[in-house]
Amino acid sequence: MRGQRPKAFTLIEIVIVIVVIGILATLAGVVYSGMLEKGAAEEAKMGISAILSAEEIYRINSGNYLEADSNGTLNTDLQLSLQTDSARKWNYSTTASSAVPPRVCVQAARVGKTCVWTQCSDQDDPSSSNCP
Repeated sequence: MRGQRPKAFTLIEIVIVIVVIGILATLAGVVYSGMLEKGAAEEAKMGISAILSAEEIYRINSGNYLEADSNGTLNTDLQLSLQTDSARKWNYSTTASSAVPPRVCVQAARVGKTCVWTQCSDQDDPSSSNCP
């Protein structure tokens, strides 16, 4: 029996496995967090797009754009279904301009963060401020 190793893991082997698992878990958490933020950004862009489309219909019917500072007002006046409960991720607001040609700007501010997406009716794509 001399010269044979015991059939068990050493403390160093166990520590190395735990460290590797910890590193992999950390990397997975970072990737997952990034995916959640990308998803939230897409949600904001879709909300802005829906509001801009509804604003165009509102302007055709009433002759001007709607100015609103809450999701509830936008839901009521533009007949949308933006999230208004405590689980919402974005607060939407609109600012109208009566300049020629008239335009409306929609802002989506992330609840509890400094991330803001903005798009005006004369722009093709939204722009962001303080967003990852």
